[in-house]
Amino acid sequence: MTAEPVRKSRSKIPLLGRLRRKKPAFQPPKPLHEETLQLTPGEARRLSGEVPVDVKVYVTETGKVQFAELLSIADRDRDLAASAVYSARRWSFTPARLGSEAVPGEVIQHYRFSPVR
Repeated sequence: MTAEPVRKSRSKIPLLGRLRRKKPAFQPPKPLHEETLQLTPGEARRLSGEVPVDVKVYVTETGKVQFAELLSIADRDRDLAASAVYSARRWSFTPARLGSEAVPGEVIQHYRFSPVR
């Protein structure tokens, strides 16, 4: 399982930058507590190949997961998707920061389920 911070998009409007002062640096949320997800031996044996599941989590300014959204999954693996979303909701993070201020942030978690060999 890996976690990837989501960068905020910045639109470029000509000359608008001159009107604003330099923006403080954005730091994405960082995992504090990772909920490990273990498949039962029966679930792992049923897999015919690696199954990727991507989950986007929305992290509050206190570091708690507010919402977890499933981004990708094959229809045949709905149980794995449900397990990944449930696991993702149980993580905790250091909140994202904009300068010295804690702000909400987003992280994409990449789960990879593999069969038992």
